Amino acid sequence: MFSRPEKPEKWNGIYKADTPKANPIQRKGTFSVGNNSLDCLYLNIYVPKSVNESTKKLPVMVWIYGGSFATGGSGLKIEGTNQIEYDCSDFANETNCILVTFNYRLNLYGYSNLEFLGDKFDFNNGIRDQILALEFVKENIENFGGDSNNITIFGQSAGGASVLFLMCIKECENLFNKAIAMSPVSEHYFTKEESAKIAKRYLKYLGISKNNYKDLYNLKPEVIVEANKQIGNYLYRKGELRCPFSPTIDGELLTDEPMKLIQNSTKPLLIGNVINEGNLFLLDIPDFVLPFMVKIFKLKPKKGKESYRYRASIALTHHIYLDPLLNILSTYKGRAYRYQYRYVSPTCEDLGVETFHACDVPVLFDYNTHFESVDDKETKRVGRETRKLFSDFAKDKFSEYSEYKNNEKNLIIIK
Repeated sequence: MFSRPEKPEKWNGIYKADTPKANPIQRKGTFSVGNNSLDCLYLNIYVPKSVNESTKKLPVMVWIYGGSFATGGSGLKIEGTNQIEYDCSDFANETNCILVTFNYRLNLYGYSNLEFLGDKFDFNNGIRDQILALEFVKENIENFGGDSNNITIFGQSAGGASVLFLMCIKECENLFNKAIAMSPVSEHYFTKEESAKIAKRYLKYLGISKNNYKDLYNLKPEVIVEANKQIGNYLYRKGELRCPFSPTIDGELLTDEPMKLIQNSTKPLLIGNVINEGNLFLLDIPDFVLPFMVKIFKLKPKKGKESYRYRASIALTHHIYLDPLLNILSTYKGRAYRYQYRYVSPTCEDLGVETFHACDVPVLFDYNTHFESVDDKETKRVGRETRKLFSDFAKDKFSEYSEYKNNEKNLIIIK
């Protein structure tokens, strides 16, 4: 529960794995999914229909979902059905790649630093779950027709940050070959001291003390949901924009700040963001509150003719996503490309915004969510183009694009 994951026990015969499993325990929010359980560490493999024994080994793409390290999942979508989050069946057939999705533990179970309670409490378990999933893919994907020497990991937001963090971890060096980071929260990590301080505050919201810490093993999901909300509100009031359950620089997996370690990677990297991510976080903020929010989070909207809301959103986009992304690219040693997502969907038009954080994800996977519809013809087209772009990168078909270090102004535009 609070320990690093272990490899599954071996079995005899055929393991029946044809129904979606549960998603991790998580807080409620824009990107939360249902059907939550502690028994959640499963993965899904999507093989194109074209695969047969004579087929050449196919490129492999492994998806890591986002959600502030506190929400998300790739398990059962609707109870009583076989519908699954991030269904990649069509993605695999369309791109002729093998797609893999998996769950990793979140919030309390995945990223809380409870080391001060004893050696039974490991931390960065969410990252360790990701590593174990990649080990499974590396060791077994050729049995499904995949090329174990051509594995691309890709993820968005916290998933995009996870992609970058995995690139910094030595034991992951041979587990994948290329990386795609979508709108990564690149600077969302804590020192040991910071994460321990947050964890102690969090335990108060859970009603747990050092004397009754064993009650952690019997917490009801609704208690975690409420405590997650409280710790988030507490940190935001203090002007903290990092996700409350961000990974910790533990000296073992993450030996230094990821933004320093990433410069040592030479893996091909495609990295980019949505042109105006900040809109998502300002949609429900009244105009009169915006100046106070900007001050609390120390944002610096540029002067201009645009509305204050627009300029605040751009400042937020730069602070969380764009500026760290450009810092990574400025000294990255490997082959790197930069893209920018500019498509204004009908959903965005209805909201009166250009784009917002995560509006590209339903388009990429061609599925409707409560915050984005993808049913119109133009959105379908953008989805196909995005899938082709990402799969071309996985297939090493990027000769038409300039590397960032050769031409910093030559963006790959998705619109």
